[in-house]
Amino acid sequence: TAIGGNIIQPWRAINGRKEKEQNIEIKFSTDFDIIELDHNGFVVDKGDEDFSPSATWVGRRPGFEFKLGERGLGYYKTGKK
Repeated sequence: TAIGGNIIQPWRAINGRKEKEQNIEIKFSTDFDIIELDHNGFVVDKGDEDFSPSATWVGRRPGFEFKLGERGLGYYKTGKK
């Protein structure tokens, strides 16, 4: 006797019959932003009015400082003009 021999595997037909495939449609009540993932599967932050990602320092920007912060390396808004 094989262990688990009485379990019906999902890829096998039941009694020689294949079940009809079901089409399932999922509707969300809210819209979601499309995100981009890097090669390691981490979310790529595109930035917004408070943060602009940058791999290197490209010069001064009024009201921003270049640093490594919570959202990664880039320009963070300081509140100063």
